[in-house]
Amino acid sequence: MNGTAIFAFSDDFGDSVFEDANNTVFQSRVRLAFNTSFTGQDRLLTRLQGGNFRDFVNVPGIFITPATDASNTRFFDEYGDFSFDSGGDFAVAVDRLEYRFPIGIGQVYLGAQGQRISDIVPTISSLDSGEQGTLSSFNRNPIYDLGKNEQRIGFGITLDLSDDLQLGLGYLTGRGNDPAERAGLFDGGYTAFGQLTFTPGTLKLGLTYTNVYSSHQVATGIFSPSVYNSYGISFELGLTDAFFIGG
Repeated sequence: MNGTAIFAFSDDFGDSVFEDANNTVFQSRVRLAFNTSFTGQDRLLTRLQGGNFRDFVNVPGIFITPATDASNTRFFDEYGDFSFDSGGDFAVAVDRLEYRFPIGIGQVYLGAQGQRISDIVPTISSLDSGEQGTLSSFNRNPIYDLGKNEQRIGFGITLDLSDDLQLGLGYLTGRGNDPAERAGLFDGGYTAFGQLTFTPGTLKLGLTYTNVYSSHQVATGIFSPSVYNSYGISFELGLTDAFFIGG
């Protein structure tokens, strides 16, 4: 068992009308993770989270991002958000439930809640940490957040092809637990992905592909589908133990 608590005093300030629309806030988030093993090689992760983070608001009437938290259909992370954002009003809930186990040269991942691409394959970024990385979500290739609303429930596998080469594959859905029409594991939106990760010495290199199908009801019986095919390259080179470059 392990846990983290974050306390943040923050403000968005400056001379523009955007900064003037926000006030200074004191926000916090707490997580408690329970790690259980049945064989010594597998892991069942159950994580509880509670917090009261709310995004800094934009000027009323000005629409900047494709979707907002209130719509629950945001397609990307907003990179003005904190990397440790939680939302909510301290309504404690299971925000992550995952079971992983080894099979041959691979690891199988079964995600029942809160599963993301970055929980299965590495993001090739030492700054990708909500507790010890960057303050904002601008800390990794945005391809891992593509189709965020279609990443929650699913499965994946990583195969260690050699000491330096790993192949990761996965399939995630946003409503995999819902038996309704245009939902479930295979009749609704999804995110399918693959990544080849190369890690020789101090170099990390990731070649990533994602295929996202997203469909949301815009009126009674009318759905608006979108399909995205995306390709990404991420790298990081450690020059010393404390200095690295990447992108």
